[in-house]
Amino acid sequence: MRRCDPLALDGGPCRISFEPVEMHDELAPCRSACPDIRWSEADPELFTWSTSLRPNPDTRSRPVRTLIHSIGSAGHVLPLVSLGLAARAGGQDVLFAVEEPLVGFPERAGFETISLPTTSAAENPRRAVEEIARRQALVGPARASAVQEMFVERSRAGMNTLAGVIDEYQPRVILRDQAAYAAWALGAARGIPVACFSFFPRPLAALRSLIDDLLAELLRSAGAPSGAPLEPALHIVGGPPGWFPPEIFDSHTLMIRPPVDVGEDRDSIPDAVRNLPHPRVYVSFGTVGRETGFLHLVLDALFQAGATILTTGASSRQDMDRVHHYPWLPQLPLMEHVDAVVAHGGYGTIMTALTAGVPVLSIHSR
Repeated sequence: MRRCDPLALDGGPCRISFEPVEMHDELAPCRSACPDIRWSEADPELFTWSTSLRPNPDTRSRPVRTLIHSIGSAGHVLPLVSLGLAARAGGQDVLFAVEEPLVGFPERAGFETISLPTTSAAENPRRAVEEIARRQALVGPARASAVQEMFVERSRAGMNTLAGVIDEYQPRVILRDQAAYAAWALGAARGIPVACFSFFPRPLAALRSLIDDLLAELLRSAGAPSGAPLEPALHIVGGPPGWFPPEIFDSHTLMIRPPVDVGEDRDSIPDAVRNLPHPRVYVSFGTVGRETGFLHLVLDALFQAGATILTTGASSRQDMDRVHHYPWLPQLPLMEHVDAVVAHGGYGTIMTALTAGVPVLSIHSR
């Protein structure tokens, strides 16, 4: 990124520049739908986004305070850590407020982080896995609705604490992940602009059709006006535009390269990993470790093919001499040391591998 300072307002319209965007042909259909996106004539790999938001003259001399809120799992919070690093490099004051199990991720990047309460299932990793498995065993709209209901429940569990953080910190803007609904409701209640990073963007009409009643209840709990729009002040989407439904693109949408760099040192990869024999295949089925049986089938197949296997997350195989398990490895530095990736389709692993130019096989048990 050349400059990523979406809220360092300078007295005029906010201007944000990202590079490179080597997909102008893919973005061409979006130009008419996104009039606020401007392509630079001088630099074909640069486009900018402008908004009419203007700064309060009384706050120009102070760093912009940005509150970043996430719930869910590592795949939810890590892209926000990357965006937080860019905001901090641009001079913003950044505070994270995340569910207790996620606190370590922004703290490792040097951010002050507030721990938020969550549901009892999310506090216990095994119960969290069972809860996700139960809800995702459903199919079609019932499955999508159940998963979103879970995130609304977790948003409600931390909302009172998050409200206190907002009132004390007085952020100029809030950045949330797409499942962190409490930030949306509290931002609407307090008149604070809320930006949203979407790792799996979906049309808002489809989302409302699934959980509109729950969202309305969340607004009431936050003291926000009924019918507050779900559209964010800025909708950040990281990835190839062709991967996403065209109806998500509008004048609030900003396309960026996947935010996968969370400041991890290349030297953080253990020597034991660097010295493993090739071919090395990294297998990641998510930090919550669901679908353990299917993961074992994948490991068996790779083992029989002669691969050296690296795994992370909640589960692995301990009975194979070429399977090396680590609870956690920094993914972007790791990509320099593997020949291929097998993953369940999670945003972080897929986008990190593609950013690093490592071949990916994405598979799912269903």
